[in-house]
Amino acid sequence: MNELEHDLTLTSSDRDVIKKLSLGVDAEIQRTFEDSFNAWKDKWFTGAAQFSNDTRSNKFFPEYEQLRRMGK
Repeated sequence: MNELEHDLTLTSSDRDVIKKLSLGVDAEIQRTFEDSFNAWKDKWFTGAAQFSNDTRSNKFFPEYEQLRRMGK
């Protein structure tokens, strides 16, 4: 199973843990993430990306790299 084939079903308990953890994230980091995510999402529907049937192509935008680095 590759990384794209994992079962991403969250239980109620999983959601509770994520919610609790998210409350500890600094507001500035949350804003940066939201801004970066929205900028990345906007790219999905522009240029050649809007015609791609391969959603993995969206990871080649610089905005995705910024989001990825936030996770490290």
